[in-house]
Amino acid sequence: MIETKEKRNIKDLICKLNGKQIIFDSDLAILYNMEPKRINEAVKRNIEKFPNSYYFKVSESKYCALKSHSATSKGGSRKGHGAFTKDGILVLSNILKTDNCFEITNDIIDAFNSNEIIVENSLNPYKIKDYIYEIDGVQVMTDYDLAKFYKCKNGTKNINLAVKRNIERFPDDFYFQLNEQQVKTLRFQIETLNKTKTTRVLNSKYLPYVFTEQGVAMLATILKTEIAAKVSIDIMRAFVFMKHYLNENNDINKSLIHINNKLIEYDEKFDYLFNKFDKKEFIYLPGQIFDAYTDIVSILKQASNEIIIIDPYLDINILNIIKTIDTNVILITSNKSKLTKQDISKYKEQYDNFKNIYYDNTFHDRYFILDKKDIYHSGTSVNHAGNKLFNITKLQDIDIKNVLIDKINKII
Repeated sequence: MIETKEKRNIKDLICKLNGKQIIFDSDLAILYNMEPKRINEAVKRNIEKFPNSYYFKVSESKYCALKSHSATSKGGSRKGHGAFTKDGILVLSNILKTDNCFEITNDIIDAFNSNEIIVENSLNPYKIKDYIYEIDGVQVMTDYDLAKFYKCKNGTKNINLAVKRNIERFPDDFYFQLNEQQVKTLRFQIETLNKTKTTRVLNSKYLPYVFTEQGVAMLATILKTEIAAKVSIDIMRAFVFMKHYLNENNDINKSLIHINNKLIEYDEKFDYLFNKFDKKEFIYLPGQIFDAYTDIVSILKQASNEIIIIDPYLDINILNIIKTIDTNVILITSNKSKLTKQDISKYKEQYDNFKNIYYDNTFHDRYFILDKKDIYHSGTSVNHAGNKLFNITKLQDIDIKNVLIDKINKII
């Protein structure tokens, strides 16, 4: 989570360009605590996920004109600066997947949304209705959305503290915390409507609180602000609007709820059955570079005494992987390998788990052999893992495993 002082300053990093709210890669780098180069490399590797409405380049002159009021950005003069819209930031956070990435992204999205949701004398009930959800047959609004409409400076903290001080006014049919099953129902409704405005509900590790129509009305009385009083009237109108809408479309609504419940039920059954079996196959989509890396390390760490890695196109990346492993490692590669003798020599000066390297041009596929017992087949080289769709499979056929072990014994 971004510190309070920095969080207040996120709005200052948002610029308006060609009618769009944007934030530059250099400012995102500060918020995510990384170099701008890493952000732009992530975009290049996944450029198909970033249309012009998500990410585009800005010239140095235009950048200086926009940032003349701010000395926050770093990185010096560059040919072009990457500009991200709100949608682009959401895609970027899913690619980076760093520690606290989602929480930081939520704070950034909050800053974008606070510029978009401007509470005037009156709000359009038709707009508010998109923030009303149905949980177990009851229409509710989340504390997160209400905090935005009420312009609470400390977000949901203001609302929930006010409720706790007046808890006797909020029975269970006014205000309650969702359980995990109800969060799944909420997530389904948010994703079905393709709304990014309630992102925190999807990513938060805390179960959200929700208010019914009566709870919203009571909330306005304890907040005692001019904005709360005015907005609550419009929210009440939105609840009425939704009641009429649901009554007119009752059959459709019942069908959607039934489908949602069935999807959740099947999802839970699948998770239960899937967890009953050992995972013998991993599949990765383009861009899942970190996931592939961590799973490969996890597989290799299963070995007790010895690991044999067969990969015709090894490079220095393999040394970054095996340095995290205590077991002895043997490498079998081809003459096309980019792993140099100097790489190996420097590695052995610091680490003592490198046993030997052998060169053999008869292998096309890649394998991880653990203690000459468990064998995993990889569809791509270790240094390219995650760049394209590929899978890792644990071999089960005894005859195939024996043929491979015999081949290895002749080499080493």
